[in-house]
Amino acid sequence: MRRAIQGAFLAAVLLGFTPVGQLHASQVVHRTMADLIDLSEHILLGDVVSLSDGFDRSGYPFTEVTLSVRESMKGSTASQYTFRQFGLLEPKTLSDGQVYAGVSPEGWPQFVIGETVMVFLYVAGNETGFRTTVGLSQGKFTIVDGSATNAIGNRGLFQNLVLDERAVSKETKKLMQSQSGPVNARTLAGFVKKAVVDNWIEKGALRYENR
Repeated sequence: MRRAIQGAFLAAVLLGFTPVGQLHASQVVHRTMADLIDLSEHILLGDVVSLSDGFDRSGYPFTEVTLSVRESMKGSTASQYTFRQFGLLEPKTLSDGQVYAGVSPEGWPQFVIGETVMVFLYVAGNETGFRTTVGLSQGKFTIVDGSATNAIGNRGLFQNLVLDERAVSKETKKLMQSQSGPVNARTLAGFVKKAVVDNWIEKGALRYENR
């Protein structure tokens, strides 16, 4: 059974919904805010209203997440958005009595019904339609009491980034100077939305220092 789980995971990788370099938490490439914005197809702020899991027609395990969208900063403008990522919520007992233990791998984002999140979602895989957040758990921010934090405590979120904007607010400067820890969720959302609308990355306004 373990071989089947490993085989399914490898096949899912080969089908293209997650980079091979992100198989394990220890191998995940660090992503800055510029990366999260640039590599995402959808950036959404919303509440987790539904979670389910199962197997698709090809037998791949998935967790299905539905968000009630408060704000779309990139991509989908629907009031609700549903996506599937690889792995089950918890082990399942199959019809033959065996237990399938293929839960979402370590380092992948975990979701809880009722939580408010900002997610930066990759393009879906061509064959599976599965997707997950950019940088895995780095691309999911949980919002509590007005503050936003990802699974690594926002460490290096703005590392080596510069913003060439004449009218940068005090809040934005403070945001970009933060090295780790919670940040103001409203300021972060405003930063992301303006970066997308004004094409900061494409125009080189938001870029890595000395590049």
